[in-house]
Amino acid sequence: MTSQPKRLPTLPEELATFHAARSSLYRLVFELLRMPPRPSVFDAAKRTLDELSGAHPAVERLRQAIGGFDEQAASRDYGQLFAAPLPKVAMRCKWPNCGVRDAAFSAADTLAGGERVSELHVLAVLAQRAAGAFEEERLLEAAAFSDVQAKLLSFHAGACLADLAKELKAAQTPLYAGIGAALAVLVDEDLQQLGYSGDERCPPRST
Repeated sequence: MTSQPKRLPTLPEELATFHAARSSLYRLVFELLRMPPRPSVFDAAKRTLDELSGAHPAVERLRQAIGGFDEQAASRDYGQLFAAPLPKVAMRCKWPNCGVRDAAFSAADTLAGGERVSELHVLAVLAQRAAGAFEEERLLEAAAFSDVQAKLLSFHAGACLADLAKELKAAQTPLYAGIGAALAVLVDEDLQQLGYSGDERCPPRST
């Protein structure tokens, strides 16, 4: 059995703001990790973080991580972490064949790829859809988008993305270790506020 989400805001407009901030943060981390660093992405990230100031504990962690962006050093670090023959950070999800993962990708209208960063994109999409539904008080739709996120986080992505964050922090490069620390905060906050408790964990894909 699962329990209900914990310590969420209660009013639709508050929930819309909550999910919109989460969407922006997941999308930002996705853009920072999905390909080699580009100055335009980091410039856009700084503007997003300015807009989100005070909205989430992960904001200041990300601001600190990207504040001293050096394109040459970041490109070197990215290559060593993700693109080397023996990369320090694995891009592939260890448990891609999960029913809850499939359901979340389907709800986000996204092809279920095997990369861990794709889960960041899916969470960003689902959070944005939840935000829009709460803003327009389509509460059943909003609850459905919240539920699929909670299940994905609780029974798959919470562990998968926490592992990614741990590997990034262990790499000890200022930029990517900082992004890892921010991702750890983002996932931990989500598990506390949205997470379900229960015995399920990464259930197999239904046939």
